[in-house]
Amino acid sequence: MKHFYILSLLLSISHITLPMQASFYEPSACLEKPRFARMNLTSVDITLENSSSKCSYNRKGQKAPLLAYRGVEPLLPQFLDPSVPLDTAIPLCYGLFDARYSEIYYGASVSQNIHESMFFELSSCICFDKLQNITMIPTTATGKPLTTQEIDSNSKLKAYLPLLQQTIGSTQKCSIIGPTYFLFGYTKSLTTFDYLDFVDITLQTGCIVPIILLDRPGSKLVVFPRQNMVNLGIPLQLTIALGVYDWLNIGASGSVINYIKNDQVVPLNAAAAPNKLLIPQSGLCTVQHEPQFALSAYIEGEYFLPNWTWFVGVSYTKQNPTHYQAYDRQKFPTSVINKYPSQNRWELAYVTIASEFDFIVHPKHVMPRLKLVYTKPFYGRTCFASSTLAGQLGLEISYDF
Repeated sequence: MKHFYILSLLLSISHITLPMQASFYEPSACLEKPRFARMNLTSVDITLENSSSKCSYNRKGQKAPLLAYRGVEPLLPQFLDPSVPLDTAIPLCYGLFDARYSEIYYGASVSQNIHESMFFELSSCICFDKLQNITMIPTTATGKPLTTQEIDSNSKLKAYLPLLQQTIGSTQKCSIIGPTYFLFGYTKSLTTFDYLDFVDITLQTGCIVPIILLDRPGSKLVVFPRQNMVNLGIPLQLTIALGVYDWLNIGASGSVINYIKNDQVVPLNAAAAPNKLLIPQSGLCTVQHEPQFALSAYIEGEYFLPNWTWFVGVSYTKQNPTHYQAYDRQKFPTSVINKYPSQNRWELAYVTIASEFDFIVHPKHVMPRLKLVYTKPFYGRTCFASSTLAGQLGLEISYDF
């Protein structure tokens, strides 16, 4: 009976987690745990996730208005008047943008053990992002709000501001597919210990296919941050967990994602203006993301209720900056587009709390399970401070539970 409960606990944590690594927009709602080394084990998961945020983290790690994570935005005349030369960047004033972010995420993944220790996983998702209640406060270059008298005294600025807000709109939406993951790996469960129940080790790699944009925001001026990965990713993740007292698991995970550069048409700052939201120019260039690093640790157990598993974890993710090299270097000088990029480095740390109920009935070969996950960031730099609530329906299929 003791071995049966240990096996049930192992199967309940068998889903691997790289397919939902943290992003600029929100933490990951997946849990970095090893794959259980069970003969021909099959795992199927359907995930529904909702993320939302009213604020972001700025470069100093402080809370800021959602779209002000890198300070104020220069308001250029090119936003409304395309006849103004693109190589000039003289702002009429500056603006502090704010909004409310929300995302609905639908994900699916299938994992399959090949015999016992080898496995592969396919995973993808579709996301519906929304920025609503978009507002703008005109400011000076230092972020001090302009007074009504200062705006009224400049007739050009007074006419510009309401037209700019009207062009941007109060709501912008974006729909994407992906990223899509093709992963394979090796997992090993060791049980020959006197004081430990088991040690699980999982190593996995594969490729991450970039997102496919389904629906762009309808506004002429897009305020969505350009922070989606556009390179093919090559991940490498190592996860280790050990069991003690027949009911408690302690684990840790580390991963690195390297990216293969490719050519994309992306927004580029042609002039020396630090715009990261409103960029009236775009061009074909070679894009190279630097690696992303992630670490996590957790404790997990079942003790209070039958077939119930609880989980508490801490995770940290850092994405290094992106480099650009335009094909038209006269219009888009390399030094300028890399000094004022739309995509900067970011980092995020967050807590994950999860609760899972499994419905295994020994000796059945199918185990349905229901998981609820909540994530809350507590530290970040130049990224959204989104909280995430997710529900997951899973199914574990094995020849021998």
